[in-house]
Amino acid sequence: MSRNFLGGFYQPGKPLPVFVREEIFDLYNNGVGVSEISRNTRVTKGAVHKVVQHFALHGTTQPFSCGGSEPISITDDILEVIEI
Repeated sequence: MSRNFLGGFYQPGKPLPVFVREEIFDLYNNGVGVSEISRNTRVTKGAVHKVVQHFALHGTTQPFSCGGSEPISITDDILEVIEI
C-alpha cells in the first residue's frame, strides 16, 4: 500500500474501493466541487475526476477490469501435439 500526498492510502494499479467511489459520486451529485471532494476523501483530484467521468460514460460506479488477456483454451489439436 502507498500513501498519496493528501494522506490517503491506495494500491497502485488497483481501483478505488466501491464505498469510496460511491462517496465521491454522492458528493459530486450534491454539488460539491472536485477539489473539495479530493480533500474530504483524501483521494487525488485526478482520481476523483476519473470516477466522475467513468460514471458519466458508463452509468456505474463499479470499476471495470483493466488489462490482462483472455484465457487460452486448449483444443484437441493442441492436446495431440502435447501428447507426442
